Amino acid sequence: RQFRLCAARIMSIDFVSTRDGVDPETARGARLLVAVIAQAIRDASEPTTAPERERRANLSLHAVRALWWLFEPHPAFVCYAHLIGGEAKAITDALLDDAERSGGNALFSVADRHALQLRHRWWFQAQLHPERTNAPAR
Repeated sequence: RQFRLCAARIMSIDFVSTRDGVDPETARGARLLVAVIAQAIRDASEPTTAPERERRANLSLHAVRALWWLFEPHPAFVCYAHLIGGEAKAITDALLDDAERSGGNALFSVADRHALQLRHRWWFQAQLHPERTNAPAR
């Protein structure tokens, strides 16, 4: 429960580097890992295009790769989340939470969350039924 934070907090709070007694090198490393995770979140939540909405499929390979990295989850993501003091599942659950409950801010707006949730739904459906989609493979 302590790690169920909204995605905006994940992108702006660096758990390890905010602890007392953390050496500067560890804090810099933790900030780098947070930046990598935040970039994947931004990539996965890029606005959908008209052709994507028409086909109801992710056509952006960039977004698909980010979704795969976050939601498979990729071993590097699991490791990075652990190293910053969080859990990969808690981060992805927070990303899919209702925007009204967790709120938004300049780093992760309600529109970003809706785009990510829509892309995640399309990605998940493509995983279940790859024959029904025109989306690119990972």
